[in-house]
Amino acid sequence: GVCCVTGYASVRDRLRHDHRSGEDAARRERYTFLRKVAREHDATRIVTGHTLDDQAETVLMRLLRGAGANGLAGMRPLSQDIARPLLETRRAETAAYCAARGWEPREDATNQDRRYLRNRMRLDVIPALEAISPGVQLTLARTAGMLAADEAYLNELAMGAWEACASLVSADTVALRRNALEVLAPALAHRIYRRAWESLASGGKELSATHILALAALLAGGKSGGSLALPGGVAGTLDYDTLTLRRVSADLPAATQVGTAALPIPGIIELAGWRVSAEVLDGPAGLDRSPVRMTSSVRAGTPAGLGTMPLRAYVDADRVGEALHVRTWLAGDRFRPLGMRHEKKVQDYLSDAKVPRALRGTIPLVVGSGHIIWVAGQRIDDRVRITPETKRILLLEMQPLPKTAERGGE
Repeated sequence: GVCCVTGYASVRDRLRHDHRSGEDAARRERYTFLRKVAREHDATRIVTGHTLDDQAETVLMRLLRGAGANGLAGMRPLSQDIARPLLETRRAETAAYCAARGWEPREDATNQDRRYLRNRMRLDVIPALEAISPGVQLTLARTAGMLAADEAYLNELAMGAWEACASLVSADTVALRRNALEVLAPALAHRIYRRAWESLASGGKELSATHILALAALLAGGKSGGSLALPGGVAGTLDYDTLTLRRVSADLPAATQVGTAALPIPGIIELAGWRVSAEVLDGPAGLDRSPVRMTSSVRAGTPAGLGTMPLRAYVDADRVGEALHVRTWLAGDRFRPLGMRHEKKVQDYLSDAKVPRALRGTIPLVVGSGHIIWVAGQRIDDRVRITPETKRILLLEMQPLPKTAERGGE
């Protein structure tokens, strides 16, 4: 006598649209369907069967992704329209309950597919941890509960600090006062960043601990004009008085929305069709290094106009900061071109350099602590130039990916 509504959806269509994993795309389709049915039946809650075992898997997965306290607090028993009444119940208990009543739960065939991270956690990682520390799932769930309580308290404090920090809140911009942020404890400032980002982000993206720390580093660097690309089509820019988060304008080049990749030293990353590398040299700049040459396969996939770009730059390794990342340009980006005393907009520099408009959004920017250090293929920032006092030299190189390599990285 219970009403049952079923539905079907194409995960393939969502994969093409959102570029997500199959597991994540299927989950989003499920919740889209559930919320539609809830509206049709005037339901106030969607009740799920998540158990304590699911909670432990979620906490471990988020830990590996680099989540902060909010992510490590796991799933909440009640979160907006989602209720999880079995979150403190073991999966074995639910199975035993069904068996006692002669019920046979439906088992999804993909639950044994190790291509999915959650399944590898359930089938391989947690049993290995259980052998080392019996009861690890209960421990993880209890830790999540304690972190959730801490989160609730800290979020209350952050709500009080929000009024002092937010100088402008609109549909596409949130401006935060630098002086107010700088006196906050990091735990509160991080929650202010997250709240500002959540009010602007689109596409169901997630803000990881890495992005939060990148915003904190941008503020700590104190360099006006520094900027950072964030998930969900949001960009952060540090001005003289404010840290401003903006929804990326639709008229900016599509390449500005590819995100940010951390560049280790030494290391190599691939972003927006380019391979960028960094290494500290043992000897003087330019010695014992062969000329950079593009292979014919690379040249074949390279837009006309990029063939004459210098693909190598030498900078002072001790002036670039402790962490580098690579991204494409954002509105408002500035740097101080080598030989100049004042900053200049990257957009204006590329225009003056007669870089074709269609190519400007494809040029990687290497960013250090607080400001851009190399507009790749164009010019380094004057503040990281090599001087007689330079002790260590950092070599930055770039090379366009051949089309086959670019497709393989998607």
